[in-house]
Amino acid sequence: MIDYLTETRIWLLPSPRIGLLQGKSILIVDGESEYQSRVDVSYDQPTNSESGSCTVSALQAFEDDAFWVTPLPDTMPPPSQTHYKKQFFSQAAVDLIRDNIEESHGELLLVIPQE
Repeated sequence: MIDYLTETRIWLLPSPRIGLLQGKSILIVDGESEYQSRVDVSYDQPTNSESGSCTVSALQAFEDDAFWVTPLPDTMPPPSQTHYKKQFFSQAAVDLIRDNIEESHGELLLVIPQE
């Protein structure tokens, strides 16, 4: 089974196509779930044999409603808390990224094959 997205950093060879992904919104469809993310391309130079490579990741923001234990009169509830989940694309995932024709849920589209 191919890992398309992982929390482990994956180093890829840079290309003009990868460079064009930077900062774009993407809709990721994985089976029954779908979520929006922002693509980040990083050219950080590792100190090992992967020097000259890049990573492509998706940063997904999600909010948890804060739990209000004892509401007091004339007080505001606590704000929701924003958390981020960062996942790295494999080369197989990058190869599947397409322009999103609808563009209502992101500039790009990645549909992860269900095997």
